[in-house]
Amino acid sequence: MQDLANIKQISQIIPHPNADALEIAIIEGWQCIVKKKQFKPNDLVVYIAIDTVLNNKPSWASFLEQRNWRVRLIKLRGELSYGLILPLSVLPEITPIELDSDVSSLLGVVKYQKPESNAGKHSPGKTKINSFPSFTGMRVTDEINLQSKVKALNELTGKPYYITTKWDGSSMTAIYTATPSNPDGEFVLASRNRWLEFSNEATDNWSKAAKKYNLSEVLKNSNYGFQCELVAPGIQSNRAGLSGVEIRIFNLFDKTTRKYAGLKELQDFCSFNGLPMVTLLEFGDSFNYSLDRLLQLAKTVKYPNGFPAEGIVLRPQVEFYSETLKDKWSCKILNSDYLLKFEE
Repeated sequence: MQDLANIKQISQIIPHPNADALEIAIIEGWQCIVKKKQFKPNDLVVYIAIDTVLNNKPSWASFLEQRNWRVRLIKLRGELSYGLILPLSVLPEITPIELDSDVSSLLGVVKYQKPESNAGKHSPGKTKINSFPSFTGMRVTDEINLQSKVKALNELTGKPYYITTKWDGSSMTAIYTATPSNPDGEFVLASRNRWLEFSNEATDNWSKAAKKYNLSEVLKNSNYGFQCELVAPGIQSNRAGLSGVEIRIFNLFDKTTRKYAGLKELQDFCSFNGLPMVTLLEFGDSFNYSLDRLLQLAKTVKYPNGFPAEGIVLRPQVEFYSETLKDKWSCKILNSDYLLKFEE
């Protein structure tokens, strides 16, 4: 699960190169700009990650009101600041102070969700059930940002890996499986948080994609379901410059084992069925990247039209469980230039 608001420890304080009254505090893979002498190394603090919203609208964060209480990446005097570092005094007095403990609910911090109205200028899709169809065995897609779990790099070091482009679109899930109302099976189509009605007459972009790739028939005779990024005009400003609805498959789910498949199975599935896989940038037998090198790589990736990409996704070629992530090993590394310029 992605960290939202947690008790963390500052590992390092370094001078701000362009501001005498500011310093740079380091927490795991993040850096945040703070007032000079406000904190010191080894201090326990509250860290609120980027891409979160402060639902309680606290007075200590009144400066965020003009940003609709959203915490996002900013640049202060030429240096990046990823999130907020706050003193423990913002917590209720009786709060137990334990390193890494989650204090999101105490502070009313929730994950920022891009509005689904951005997922197409036409219909957002007719909802069948207003929740993700977890009975499929698949889960809501939520890549963990590697900067919040840097220690996970040690688990991947030396193992076969691959790196793909992170497309900025809308989440889509497709599978043919038994459902609560139809034990014989039916085609299930979902957005990030909704099970959608599917019909040949539907005009929403999810249904358009399903019809374009004939997914109801392809998956009816398949042992797999998949999750993909839905990209098209009208979705997240269509920065890839596409002329129509397309998909990029990144998760392949085996209905028999109830597990996600590895790289080779994903490639074979997409090749056999003529379906577009997410852009493969690099793969290798022995992973040895540092976080800094990955952050630099993320800033160089572009969509086919030459527009800067949102970032990259790093995975092992064969899935394994991560003790650090408490989930299967998979992390995103975002392009900081993209976030600063294009994130709404």
